[in-house]
Amino acid sequence: MDLALAGQTEEASLRAWPAREREQLDGWELRASSGFTKRANSVQPFGPSTRPVSEIVSDCEKWYAARGLPTIFRLTPFADPSLDAFLAERAYQLVEPTDVLVTRLPISERPSSGLELMELELGEWLQVYGTLSDKDEASLFCLRAILEACGQRRRFGALAAGSQEDSVACGLAVVDGDLVGLFDLVTAEPYRRRGHGAALVAGLLEWGLAQGTQWAYLQVVRTKHPAKALYEKLGFEKAYEYWYRVQAKRV
Repeated sequence: MDLALAGQTEEASLRAWPAREREQLDGWELRASSGFTKRANSVQPFGPSTRPVSEIVSDCEKWYAARGLPTIFRLTPFADPSLDAFLAERAYQLVEPTDVLVTRLPISERPSSGLELMELELGEWLQVYGTLSDKDEASLFCLRAILEACGQRRRFGALAAGSQEDSVACGLAVVDGDLVGLFDLVTAEPYRRRGHGAALVAGLLEWGLAQGTQWAYLQVVRTKHPAKALYEKLGFEKAYEYWYRVQAKRV
């Protein structure tokens, strides 16, 4: 693992997905966004704390309890090595182990599925994403707030045959220095395994390259084997991993 690149990628990914509420606690960042996505509603322990783990975890639990949310920790190789074991002892459940993949740009191939990659406005893209991912209005409202808080250059893309109503896939690209991150990549179920996902990724990366980026990254839950195979075929390789520890429900 290239620690420098991994660290830059981790920091860029957090800037690309800002929480509606953030608070610093002894070097850790506590993030809350009405419970929408674990990434925006979890503790980011980027580096060791100067306080005892038991003490700072207790403060985190109080902070989330005051907001009516479960306490969730997003753990990476940059976290205090003792934190994961401590949370396991407190019955925090390990969920969603995720690989962060990176590739140097440009990628070696430019796959095409015969459809046009359209650039949409935020509102238009949210409509397409909501349809393809079957998200309800409350979730889309929270997602809009997160995306509106992001101050980076972005591209909202949808793969379609003529108009956004005909979209079969969509995704989001966010530029941060020489990095471009891909988020919320989704292809409608009937159109999967037809090359649309590869064309979507390639098109977003082409835009990122035009913005002067040299590296691309994305995040994929480890159990999503078809998606991971697709990204690896396009040249992505694992840089590091993260996982969540979720507080057990109180009885």
